[in-house]
Amino acid sequence: MEFIDYFLNQFGAKTIRDILTFILATVFLIACYRLLNKFIIDKYKKEEKLSHDVAQALQLVSNYPNIQTKLDDISKRLDALESETKERERNKAHVRIINAFRYYTDKNKNPMGAWTRMEEEAFWLMFRDYENDGGNGRLHTEVQPAMEDLDIIEMDDEEHVEKLMNSRS
Repeated sequence: MEFIDYFLNQFGAKTIRDILTFILATVFLIACYRLLNKFIIDKYKKEEKLSHDVAQALQLVSNYPNIQTKLDDISKRLDALESETKERERNKAHVRIINAFRYYTDKNKNPMGAWTRMEEEAFWLMFRDYENDGGNGRLHTEVQPAMEDLDIIEMDDEEHVEKLMNSRS
């Protein structure tokens, strides 16, 4: 019975209101603890994610020299490919210009030594492309002057255009 006496001495004067207040205070403290615990855990997870993201960013930055080297290699390959393509196009244009030169300046194939305005414009466009691709040299000293000496027949001069076409072989 000592226990009961001790209990009543300690809690005997407490009312139901006091007990309810104690229970509500305990529930309130537990709820606050849970909220605080959730807040701390969420904050920890956010900081952990930020730390992970920073580590990834640092890893990417440390790989930058490798990436730059690869980009430099790709750039060099593209430059070489562009140079080869330009050279091929220049060579094709060179052959077409020489063939046109041989045809238009040949007295047997083009006895009138003339060409139509359309032929002349097409030739000089091709010549300009050849120059833009880095072509130079003998075409400027021999071909260009000979082609400039050809007579030009305008396209609306149907009689002369027909005569020119009939004279060619």
